Amino acid sequence: MSKQGKRLIIFLVALQVCVQLSGPFFTPFMLKELHLTYSAYVGLIAVSFVTKAMSLSVWANIAKRTSAGTLLWIGSVGIVPLASLWIVSSNYYWLMSVQLLSGWLWAAYELGFFLMFFEVLPKNRRVQMLTVYNFANSAAIFVGAIGGALILWLSGAGVIGYWTLFGLSSLGRLLCLGILASAGLAAVPVIGISVRVLGIRVGNASLDAPVLPSLNNATNTR
Repeated sequence: MSKQGKRLIIFLVALQVCVQLSGPFFTPFMLKELHLTYSAYVGLIAVSFVTKAMSLSVWANIAKRTSAGTLLWIGSVGIVPLASLWIVSSNYYWLMSVQLLSGWLWAAYELGFFLMFFEVLPKNRRVQMLTVYNFANSAAIFVGAIGGALILWLSGAGVIGYWTLFGLSSLGRLLCLGILASAGLAAVPVIGISVRVLGIRVGNASLDAPVLPSLNNATNTR
């Protein structure tokens, strides 16, 4: 695999660790610290997921006019401050606005990295490298969540502890941009990819995975 492909995978895995520092803890923060009702909680999840679904076609058109790499950069930079925005205010309408923005930007990030990911992977090694990536990504989710739990425990599991997680998550995402910059992403054509939803979360809209048979018509034959 090319240097570009390796750097891209390292970036995706490192960013996943940073996202998971805070990702699993939005729910207990809202229910325990903010005392939201379940209907209010579900409303926050729903608005992010619906916004993400509705914005995908917009981002796809932007990717066609620019490139998948450009879209990945837009999404990667955009998701940096999202976790820390939860520190600004606990007002429900503010959180609703944050979730709207979250759905919009996570759609750009995920579509961008799916497009770039399968472009930089040689077609004859996709299964092998996807297996490696899935393992590394799952490990990143575990490491990030455990790290977040440890930080929260050490900080007393109060509001300040949650705010610390949200701030560290945004800081880590910012640092990960250095890895993305070193990848030197080239402009690549946009291909069609079908995606299935594995789960829905506050803070990153949903957990998605590409449907591999939908890549049969991709142009990458390396």
